[in-house]
Amino acid sequence: MDRGRLLSAEIRVLIVDDHVVVREGTELLLADFEHIKVVGKASNGDEALAKISDLRPDVVLLDLVMPGPEPVDVIRAALASQADVRMLVVTASTEQDAVLEAIRAGAMGYLSKNADRQDYLRAIERLHRGEAFLPAELTRELIRDTGGDSDPALSRLTEREREILRLVALGWDNHRIADHFGIAEVTARTHLSRLLSKIGVSNRVEAAVFAFRHGLASLDETADG
Repeated sequence: MDRGRLLSAEIRVLIVDDHVVVREGTELLLADFEHIKVVGKASNGDEALAKISDLRPDVVLLDLVMPGPEPVDVIRAALASQADVRMLVVTASTEQDAVLEAIRAGAMGYLSKNADRQDYLRAIERLHRGEAFLPAELTRELIRDTGGDSDPALSRLTEREREILRLVALGWDNHRIADHFGIAEVTARTHLSRLLSKIGVSNRVEAAVFAFRHGLASLDETADG
């Protein structure tokens, strides 16, 4: 049996793409997973925001190149109206600036349009659990030209903060990080908040990209590597 069918919690998904073939194809791709329910489809950002408000999806698959409102504006507006919605951007591998902008706006992961159904499944499940999804192949391309660059922020991190940053990049949540160090989860959150400020990023996904870019974590260590 497919492992997806072993999960009990239904995951409500909204598909946003301006091409009807992509929308229908993505829905068909997800049809075999009984715990994933496509609750709606939208062809542009304005329609997406209306359906996010009406349908309250758990995860939104958002095309990064569409007419109308910029995807980053859609992400910000969606999170402002529904803070717990998880935004997964679906992209061509060359859209590096757009991917980084989407992450800064609050997207929790990204996926290639060429990804197979198991990658879609893993991405949706991980976002639903509150985890980032950073596929190794796309991330390698994203950091290819900047890996190893020095950054003054690195010298401001303590050894513990470097280790926490590495674990964040590997997909660990605050609870797991707290258990690893034998500290309270609220203390782990405090450490994370402090290190995000030190390196000048606003969320865990940006922090993970920073860690990979500067060699604090290896993509080969990740579950998606």
